[in-house]
Amino acid sequence: MSGYDTALQWCKVFLLNKSFTAFAGSELAYALLFTMEYVFKCYISARLKKVLDREKYSISIQDKSHYIFDYPSKKFALKPDIVLKDNTSGKTIVLDTKWKLLTPCYSNFGISQADMYQLYAYGKKYAAEKVILLYPWNENVRNLSDEIFFSSNDWVYVKVIFVDLLEMDKSMEHLVKVIVDTLTFT
Repeated sequence: MSGYDTALQWCKVFLLNKSFTAFAGSELAYALLFTMEYVFKCYISARLKKVLDREKYSISIQDKSHYIFDYPSKKFALKPDIVLKDNTSGKTIVLDTKWKLLTPCYSNFGISQADMYQLYAYGKKYAAEKVILLYPWNENVRNLSDEIFFSSNDWVYVKVIFVDLLEMDKSMEHLVKVIVDTLTFT
């Protein structure tokens, strides 16, 4: 029965409503850790599913329909966080969430080269109208006067949008406006 010891200890924590705070004594202290990247992605995905018209737009989370290489066999699957497709026009937007704080004092605001390679691949393989990079809003970007976007000569367009978690309705309203405007206009 020793194999069940850990599971039984966790059951005690939840069923007996025990605290996660460490106290003196012989009790073990427990902790639940979640990767914030995953929590942020899931939260944004759930909010988008609630506010977008599901008949007009298809939403795919962690889409696996494209690969970097197709021959001699499909290799290196791409898994963007969110893929939105207009069911009428077929236009696509790819959204990727990053749990990082950007700041104007860093080169390219602190956006990593690897992230941009990833977004470029999404833009090309999904033939996306736009790739939207979502970051949590923070005080460092309060006074940014210009939008942050990047565009290549071969039609990959990446736009950075900040999500204010304290003003989530307002942030989602702005994000949906960008999505609708992108998918509606040519």
